[in-house]
Amino acid sequence: MRIGPIVRSFSALVLVTIVGLAGLASLAEAAPTCDPLANTCSATGKWTEPSLQKNGQPLTTLQKTTLKWSVEGVAQPNKDVPASAPSGGGTVTATVTVSVTACSKKTITGSITATNAIGESVPLPVPDLTMDRTAETPCVVPSSAANFTWQ
Repeated sequence: MRIGPIVRSFSALVLVTIVGLAGLASLAEAAPTCDPLANTCSATGKWTEPSLQKNGQPLTTLQKTTLKWSVEGVAQPNKDVPASAPSGGGTVTATVTVSVTACSKKTITGSITATNAIGESVPLPVPDLTMDRTAETPCVVPSSAANFTWQ
């Protein structure tokens, strides 16, 4: 038995609505925060747990939802979030932190799954998120010189 829809929002730069596992899922707009001293950027994903099984029946055994994510194609440890209740429907979050040095950027890709006593749902992709530090002041090159003449 599969688990029903996951409504989710991930710190993304776009606003999208997609069809989820057995219903609608929504993405909300947000931006990552960067700490220049620590050379890290963080983003928090927020989603609503499913409350239905894939067959449309109420969910009674939700155990967890999981954010599976990668940075530049390298898999990172899953972020398991315990179910708010066996019937699901709660809003949950997970925060990821990525090393991003000055004047560089990294892209996060991933998916969300839900797990009950029977098994894990089909992964629902989250939008890509770019953590970009290339526009910071020390990264911007100066304008071209002006008024050059040969003497």
